[in-house]
Formats: sequence, structure tokens, C-alpha cells
Amino acid sequence: MGIAVGKRFGKAVKRNRAKRICRELFRLNKYRIPGGFDIVFLPHQEILEASWYKLQENMCKAGKIIERSFTFKTDVPESAGMAVGGDCKGI
Repeated sequence: MGIAVGKRFGKAVKRNRAKRICRELFRLNKYRIPGGFDIVFLPHQEILEASWYKLQENMCKAGKIIERSFTFKTDVPESAGMAVGGDCKGI
């Protein structure tokens, strides 16, 4: 996981806060992201004002998009186990 925040984002305090938010989002939601991928966060200013619930929701959506885009069809039925992205209900 990588985080890229340029100086245009703001002073060091804002850049570091955005990086801390991204790290925590990833730590709490890494099980939703399929393995074998390099994830790079490119935060925008809105991350500083967004509610935690909205950030969690967006992370869940991103996990689903990655799973849907890069999951290959197999012969294993879905009932055999939980989907890689996990369940986003109850965030």
C-alpha cells in the first residue's frame, strides 16, 4: 500500500493527516481487497472533511470494484464461501 500526497495538498499537518486517514482506512478494510495487488492512495482535500462513515463506504465500493474487475470465474460455487470483497453491510 502506498500513499502519494504532494505539496499542493497543503502544509505538512494536512498532508500527514490525510496519510493517517488512508493508513487507517486500509488497515480496517484490507480484508475487502483481493490479494496480489498494489494499492496506491491519491487523496484529495475532501478526505479531511469527509465523515468516517462516508470514507468507509467509499473504501468498500473500491474493494467491490477491484474484486469485480479482476476476479476470474472458477468452478467453485459462490455458496462454498464468502466473497473476497466481504460484506459491506453494517459499516
